[in-house]
Amino acid sequence: MFRYYLALMIGRVLVFLLSLFYKKGTQVPGKVALFLCPHFLSYVKKPKTIIAVTGTNGKTTVCNMIVDLFLKYDFSIVHNRNGSNLMDGIASAFLKASGKEDYAVLEVDERSFIRVCSYLTFDYLIVTNLFRDSMRRNAHPEYIRNIIDGSIAPSTTLILNADDLISSEIGDKNKKIFFGIDPMEKIIQKETNLAHDLMICPKCNHLLIYDSIFYHHIGKSHCSNCSFTSFLPDYHVTEMDLIDKKIVIRNFNKTSVYPMVAEGLFNVYNELAVITLFSELKFPRASLSKFLKEIHITESRFTKTEKNNIEVITHMTKSQNSIACSTVFQYICGLSTKRAIILILDDIFDAKKSSETICWLYDTDFEFLKQDSIAQIIIGGVRNKDYYVRLLLAGVEKKKIFCVEKELETPSVLDLSSIEQVFILHDPYTFDLAKKVREKVLERIED
Repeated sequence: MFRYYLALMIGRVLVFLLSLFYKKGTQVPGKVALFLCPHFLSYVKKPKTIIAVTGTNGKTTVCNMIVDLFLKYDFSIVHNRNGSNLMDGIASAFLKASGKEDYAVLEVDERSFIRVCSYLTFDYLIVTNLFRDSMRRNAHPEYIRNIIDGSIAPSTTLILNADDLISSEIGDKNKKIFFGIDPMEKIIQKETNLAHDLMICPKCNHLLIYDSIFYHHIGKSHCSNCSFTSFLPDYHVTEMDLIDKKIVIRNFNKTSVYPMVAEGLFNVYNELAVITLFSELKFPRASLSKFLKEIHITESRFTKTEKNNIEVITHMTKSQNSIACSTVFQYICGLSTKRAIILILDDIFDAKKSSETICWLYDTDFEFLKQDSIAQIIIGGVRNKDYYVRLLLAGVEKKKIFCVEKELETPSVLDLSSIEQVFILHDPYTFDLAKKVREKVLERIED
C-alpha cells in the first residue's frame, strides 16, 4: 500500500502543478501514478456506481452527454471527458477526484478494454457499436468484440445496440438491455455502403438477409438458414421529427417524447443509448427531457457559427475510420443548402510520419460528396493528393476540387459566392487547427 499512497500523493501534486499552467493533466499524472503503482486503479477509492462507454464510434459523445446530465442533476462525477481513454487518462481522472463522488463515467478505448477491466468492474457498460477502424491498430470488428466479450464481469449490466449484430452479441452471461431504431422510410438506405462488416451469420456461416439497412451493417437482419436475427430493442425510436427536432421512444407500453440533441442518425443512436441508461437508473422522464434540451454536443465534435447569413460548421470526422467519415458525408449529402467543404482529415501522427496505409479511403463513401449542391471541396494537408484522387474516382467534378499543402491555407481559395454553409471536417486530434481554419473562414466572410 505504500506504493499506492506514494503514487496518489505525487499524482495529485502533478495535477495541481499542471493546473497552474492551465494544463488539463489528462495523461501525465496518471502515467506517473501507474509507474509508481501498477495496481493503482485497484486501490483507488471509487464511487458506488461505475459506468463505462466503449465502442468504435460515438463513445466520446455518449460519455460527455452522460456527464452533462449527471451535472444537471447536481451529482458529483469522476470522469475522463477531457482526455485520454487509455489507462493513463482513467488513472488521471481518479487522481482529480475527491473519493466522495456519486458516479464514475469513463470512456474506455475498445482496444485497451482488457487492461482496464483487470482493475475496474463496471456496473453498466454501454457499447455504442463496433465497426472496422484503423487496420493497423484494431484489425477487424470481431477481434475487438472478442476482447470486450472476454473482459467484462458477469455482474455488469450491458446496454447494447440491437441494430448492430456485432456488438449486440457481447455478454452471453450478462444482463442485457437493448436500444434501437424502428425502420422508417426516411432512414432506410436503398443502396449499401462500400464498407459492410457483417454479411455472414456468426452462428452458421450462411448469408444474412437485411430486411432494412440504416447505414453500413446497422439495421434489421436475419439469417437465411438458422434462427439468428436482430435483437428486439427494449428502448426504440418509433418516430423522428426532423423539423421540430424531436424523437419518440417506446419502452414496452410507455411512449415518451425527447428533444433531438443533434442532427444525424448516428447522433440519434448516441442519444438513445444515453436515454436508455438514465431510464434504467430510474431517472424521471420529465426531468430527463428537460435537461436534454439544455445540453449540446461537445465543441470538439461539432460547432456552428453564423455570420452574414453563412453558417460555418466544424464537424469531427475521425481520420482512418471509413465508417465515421462515411456517416458524416452521408449527413452532409442529405442537406439541401449550397455549401463548400474543407477537408483537413490527416491524422496528426500520420501527418508527421506519412506512413499510414491509405486503404481506408477506398472503404469510405466519398461518393456522397458527388452532389450538385456542393460547390467546392478544398483539401489541406500532406495527403491532399490522395484525397484528390479518391474524390475523382468517386465522380466528383475536377473543377470543384482544390488542393493546398497547408491546412491554414484552405480558406484562401474558398469561393463564398452563393454559399450558405461551409463545413470544416477535421480529425479528432486536429480540433485546434480546425478552430484556426474556422476563424480564417469567418474573416473571409466578414471581408
